[in-house]
Formats: sequence, C-alpha cells, structure tokens
Amino acid sequence: MTSAPHIRTASTDDHLWKGEDKSELKAGIKITQNLIESPILKEDLEDVEELKELKVGNQGTNFYSSQVEYEAILDLIENEITFQSTRNKFNKNDFDVFIDLLRKVKNELNLKPNDPRIVFSVKGYRLNFIVGQRYCLNLLPWNQGVIWCYFDRKIT
Repeated sequence: MTSAPHIRTASTDDHLWKGEDKSELKAGIKITQNLIESPILKEDLEDVEELKELKVGNQGTNFYSSQVEYEAILDLIENEITFQSTRNKFNKNDFDVFIDLLRKVKNELNLKPNDPRIVFSVKGYRLNFIVGQRYCLNLLPWNQGVIWCYFDRKIT
C-alpha cells in the first residue's frame, strides 16, 4: 500500500476496467512482484509447511496472509527466479542430462518429496543436488556445462 484509503476520484486508467467501478474508497498500491510469466502453482505450495493454511484459490480475489506466509511466498519467488536464471546459463542438452541423472538417482534411491536427507541448492550459477553425505550431483557452467558426480555405488 502506498497510501491510506481515500475517496475515489476519476483516474486516467478508468477506461481499462471491464466494468464500472462502484467503490467509494481507493488506496494506492505498488506492485513489487509480477508472476504472470512464472506463476506459483498449487502444487508448488503443497510441500511448504508455512503455507499449509494459506487461504487462496479463487481467481480475482484478495486474501489475507500472515507475515510468515508472506515471507514463505517471497522465498518461493526468489528461489524460482534464482533457479530460472541459473538454468538459463546452460544449454538445453546439458540441463536435460542433469535432470535425467537426478531422476535416475531419485528412482534408484527411492527418494520421496521432502526427504530430510536431500539438499538441492542454487549457488553462484551452480546447481547442486546432495543426498546425505554420500551422493552429490553438480552442474556447473564451464565449457558448455560440466556435470560432476560422486556416488559411492553404481546408479543404473
């Protein structure tokens, strides 16, 4: 919010609305995040403990969120932006090979979402996937992508 509520006056963008605005009070807003190109989907929220009680679901409706929920959503946005910008540093083939290897490791080790042994991070344009202290898979943007792996057993 950029202003306190005030009596509505005519605006230069009134013609942009689909219907007549019958509200008597208005308040200024500032849009700080635009997720039109990369929306947060319901399945993105399901595994985030802080968002289990978030009251959302109807398009075009405003919802209240707690400070904890707000910060969790900001974390989702920041992580997605960081992941996407890092992903874009790699050519598609290198990235696809990395993702295929991740899927093989996941299946071989029977890993489930939110397994506490898993760490996936994005740092300095590196993608890192670690399971416990025994399995490590990294994608680095050197020489068209380098995939570095350490496993203490063969992954089929």
